[in-house]
Amino acid sequence: MKVYFVLSLIIIAAVAAFYVVWMNRASEKIISAVIPITVAAIVGIFMAVFVFGGEAPVTTRFPVTFFYRTSDNIPLKMPLRRLQTFLFIVPQLNQRHPELMKDDTRGETLYHHFLQRAIIEILVSRYQRDWEKEIVRFKTSTGEEMRVTPRSFEPQTKSRLVSSSEIKATLDGNRFSDIEPSLPQFILPPNTSLSVVPPMEHEGQMSEGTISLANEYVQLTIQSQPSTWGELNGGYQVIMGNGNRLDPSIMESTFVLTVTTNFSRLRTGHPDMKRYRKWASQVVSEIQHDLDEQILWQETKDEYASRQLAHLGPAPDAPMILNPPVNHP
Repeated sequence: MKVYFVLSLIIIAAVAAFYVVWMNRASEKIISAVIPITVAAIVGIFMAVFVFGGEAPVTTRFPVTFFYRTSDNIPLKMPLRRLQTFLFIVPQLNQRHPELMKDDTRGETLYHHFLQRAIIEILVSRYQRDWEKEIVRFKTSTGEEMRVTPRSFEPQTKSRLVSSSEIKATLDGNRFSDIEPSLPQFILPPNTSLSVVPPMEHEGQMSEGTISLANEYVQLTIQSQPSTWGELNGGYQVIMGNGNRLDPSIMESTFVLTVTTNFSRLRTGHPDMKRYRKWASQVVSEIQHDLDEQILWQETKDEYASRQLAHLGPAPDAPMILNPPVNHP
């Protein structure tokens, strides 16, 4: 209320000053004195908004790793690793379009396309009814519990619904565009555009893929790039009791995901900017929670250490094969 009171006083004072100048518009002294003051005030306002008032872009970068069988590119759930339910989409593609699975001997192109689809699935799973959510997680001895509740129980009139048909159309060019989303829709802030540029192969090199969410307050740009590819070795081999040696039956592909958040300078101090800033931060956080290999690997190591302390013995010696039937949990 204090801000509105101060702004009201400024507007009244400006109108009064303009009236006084207008009444004395025949005086060259007054006009010549007012013009530089007015110009300076206008320049000051634009400097405050566009130069000093703007927020710097926020960039979050992390690795994403997928594990799959060398023989057919079917995804694997590694021992003690949290299950990423969207992995079941890959066997669905294998059932519907097996030719899109078999033409990629390394699996790198397939899983680059899948990474984009996984991000869309994360949005679908989190924002079913509205875009302003409170997401709380609890970690207990029985696992992780997630609660998603609206920030306000009043119905939201301003939002944008993204239907399953729009999801499929937006993913046009992505190998997984023909697979139905796990849920029929998700909600974005009003007037928010959604665009997807699938990764393409050019002269033997994969280009980056891009997903963009943009409105008049904030723009989220999610870029994916291939990083490393090869036979399984390292930490998971140690956990499975196989030592630190290569396993030619399992492949792993790692990508680098870069999420850049740009804020509108024109609306940097708008009363609604706080809501959009919180939404953008939450979207990045949820994508990172489900995909960041650093988080998933740390959880796996913690689970392995807990088993050792509890004398539960070593981890299972084989990954879980995520094959059909492929109904989403």
